[in-house]
Amino acid sequence: MDINASQEKHALILGASSGLGRASAEKLASKGWKVWAVYRERRAPHKILVDEWKQTFGAQLVPINTNALNAEAREELWETMQEAKGKLGLLLHSISRGTPGILWAEGHGKELSANDLSLTWEAMALNWLEWSREALQLGFFAPQAANLAFTSMGSSRSLPGYAAIGMAKASLESLGRYMAAEFFKYGLRTNLIQAGITPTPALNVLPDMDKKMEEVRKLHPVQRLTTPEDVANVVYLLSRQEANWINGAIIPVDGGETLI
Repeated sequence: MDINASQEKHALILGASSGLGRASAEKLASKGWKVWAVYRERRAPHKILVDEWKQTFGAQLVPINTNALNAEAREELWETMQEAKGKLGLLLHSISRGTPGILWAEGHGKELSANDLSLTWEAMALNWLEWSREALQLGFFAPQAANLAFTSMGSSRSLPGYAAIGMAKASLESLGRYMAAEFFKYGLRTNLIQAGITPTPALNVLPDMDKKMEEVRKLHPVQRLTTPEDVANVVYLLSRQEANWINGAIIPVDGGETLI
């Protein structure tokens, strides 16, 4: 049995219905973790996803269809977890709710408003702090718990249509450093994973991404892109006790993509 499963640790995944969040939720559930999988889905595929999870993971993976950006939703989840007597060994923020667009469109294309920038920042950066701080305040973290979020190379490079998201990711990285410095003494280790370009629904909304992905694929040392499963494997590695001294890091998971 996995060491973390033997300790009956729980994982909370925010943004678990697709891409990196879903792969991470399924990886941890397969390793015996009790996974609370939070996502927001109003469409019919939601039921298909829940049925797949139930069939494959049973009670190990708990689907929670709610708005992770809502304070009342957080309160309800904490109450549910308190009833289950769960201690979080891992919190993963994987919310991709950003607005694509450019800063000045000159009348052509999507121009980002101040509200677009603010909402993207709140969803993809500030929200991580809100969940992390509340979990600390309420005593939900197990000793040496892992607190993780996903960033990208767009935090430091210019990508078409990525201005609002890139700004939020840069803020997320700065926030992660401060949380690592301030929360470590409470037994919480905070790190970020910088995934390589990964075909996900969130990435597909950006302009010309098919072309960009093909360029990266051709130049990559092994001529392939990062997969959600590649990233989920590192989430699992960072959940283990052997990773207890890793704190405040931004860890690239891209098979060498940053070298090209």
